[in-house]
Amino acid sequence: MFTPAPYIIDTDYRQLAFLMISVLLIAFGFRYIKDIIVFVLDQLYRLFIQENPIL
Repeated sequence: MFTPAPYIIDTDYRQLAFLMISVLLIAFGFRYIKDIIVFVLDQLYRLFIQENPIL
């Protein structure tokens, strides 16, 4: 029976991909993080406050 070497680690590639995407977003998007937060909050304000009439 073949057994893998003990130094081979079974990696969860979904977790690794999430980590790499997070690092890229932080590295390249850090300059624009304020603009992104303002945009998201503005869109949420328009969606929930301005377009919903008071019942």
